Parts: sequence; structure tokens; C-alpha cells
Amino acid sequence: MQIAEKHFVNGARLVGPWPEHCDTLVVGMGCFWGAERKFWQAPGVYSTAVGYAGGATPEPTYKEVCSGRTGHAEVVLVVFDRMREIGITNVTDLGSLENASAQTGVAIVQG
Repeated sequence: MQIAEKHFVNGARLVGPWPEHCDTLVVGMGCFWGAERKFWQAPGVYSTAVGYAGGATPEPTYKEVCSGRTGHAEVVLVVFDRMREIGITNVTDLGSLENASAQTGVAIVQG
């Protein structure tokens, strides 16, 4: 699968190697688009990328994941500066984003 070198919105790298001061975190919080957008706004976040975790289908499409047959969940990769606070005191609050998306279903998992 081809991956762009830089993020379309913020221009940050989408694949490592990351700067030495950065760590990564993968979170599944429901619709990845709304969650990713919130992480863009958080101080200390270097880059983000969305994708799927779990499941059995290699390189599933969005349509396949939304069908509920692949077993995948939507997730966000967050690359953050470990020397700074991310700026989100309770990450679970992001799972209830208002107006983030009207999507529901197996791929939209919170818990």
C-alpha cells in the first residue's frame, strides 16, 4: 500500500523515523476522522494518521471495514513530543466528540 510522505493538512511526516523526542500512541475512539481532527488541535502533537487495527483482512478498504465483516476498528496514530503535555487531560473525552460524525457500526468501536 502506498502512503503519502507528508500529511495533507499539516504537512508533517506520516511515517517514521520520527524526531528523537517523539513517541507514538495508537487510539481507537470511534470515527477516526473526528478523533484525528481533535489531535491536530492538541499542543505537543507532531503528526497523526488514520487507519485500521485488528481484523483479518489484509489492507481492507473503507467499504470493507464498514461492512463489519473484517473485524477491524478505526484508529488514529498520534505522534507526540514526549517532552510536552499533549494538552488533552482526558483522552476518553474525545470519544464523545459532538458533530464529529454520524457514523455508527462495528468499525466505530468505543470502549
